[in-house]
Formats: sequence, structure tokens, C-alpha cells
Amino acid sequence: MLIEYIYHSSFRINMRDENFLFDYYRGELPKMDLGKVFISHSHKDHYNPEVLKLKGDFQYFLSDDIVLENPSVDNFHFLKPNQSLKYENMNINSFGSTDLGISMHICVDNVNIFFAGDLNLWIWPEDSEDERKQMNSDFLDIINRICEYPVDIAFFPVDPRLGKFTTEGAQIFIDKVKPKYFIPMHFSENVDKIEDYIKKLKLGKTKLHLLKNPGDKIEVKM
Repeated sequence: MLIEYIYHSSFRINMRDENFLFDYYRGELPKMDLGKVFISHSHKDHYNPEVLKLKGDFQYFLSDDIVLENPSVDNFHFLKPNQSLKYENMNINSFGSTDLGISMHICVDNVNIFFAGDLNLWIWPEDSEDERKQMNSDFLDIINRICEYPVDIAFFPVDPRLGKFTTEGAQIFIDKVKPKYFIPMHFSENVDKIEDYIKKLKLGKTKLHLLKNPGDKIEVKM
């Protein structure tokens, strides 16, 4: 499995001649003429409509908050939270988000991928105590559902704008879900700021890979 970082929360996975593209926003698209494209929600830092114009044989799996004009029924699949979808050799289970759209668990050829989208423990310094309690409750409700599934590779937000709460959600996710590999995302150009934060994560048996620059790649053997 080859994982390529594109930008922000966008990655391409190449596995056994299959391509999976997640949350394309900006940057250079990998050259590919077939694949499966996943879009977790319609925020502009996760969804660029240009990705719908890829030339070739592509299937699109989109959160249902994304509105398209006259989408093809043949290659567009819309998902709400807490749905299941089987397509060819792939099983998708969608979960909620603590922001907009969905998070996704994708099982393909017995490899389990989790893509968080904007699922995170979004606690901002200016939040009230009640807002923090509600966010914590909503986040744990979703994480406890995800725990029912094995996760080999997880893509999860580590956003330095949260200050001291930057890795709170990531730590809970690692502790509860126990992915084999954890890949931070959602940091744009602020990669230098998150390096000190991720050093403090207690990983247990989880291996963390930080892809810093667009175009960086890592090969993971499953």
C-alpha cells in the first residue's frame, strides 16, 4: 500500500492497482485514470468541485450534504451518517462528524481504512464549559461506534489552531480504536507546529507516520 499526501486532508492510496482519493481540496492531483473518490463533506478545505471532472473511470462516494446538479446515477453514491454500502470488493460504513458530513470506515480486500473527515474533539479556547461538555459527549458517542470495527490505517485531524487541545481528540481515538497506523492531517502549512504536539501522544502499539510536504509518500505493508 502506497500512501501519498496531497495537501491538508487529502491523500491518495494506491493498493493492488486500485486508487483511493480522499477530500481533494488543492494541490497537484496524482495522475490516474481510474479509482474511487471519497468526499467527507462540502467545506471548501475538503471539497473542490474540480475533482468531479477527473477523466477516466471513477466512482464517487460523497457525503449527502454535497449538492450536485444532475449527478450520474451510475458513478455517484451519497452517504448519510450511520449507513452501510457495499460496492464491488469494498464495504463502506459511514459515521457522524462533530462538524459537517461524515467519517468513513472502508474495508477493501481485508484492509481497514478509517478517514475522519472533520470528526475531531473540536474544543476551542473561547468555548464555554457547556459547549465543551457537549462536544466531548458527541465525539465519544461516535468514537464508541467506530470501536466496533478494526482499523489498520487511520487518517485523523491534528489541527494546531486548537492550541493545548490539538491532540486531545487524536489521543482518545488512539486509546479507544487502537489503529495499527495513525496519519495526522488537517494542518495545512502548519506542519512544524504539530511536530511538538504529536511527540506527546501515547501511541501504545500504534505507529504514527507524519507526511509533511505535498507529494510525500510512504509504503505500508499490511
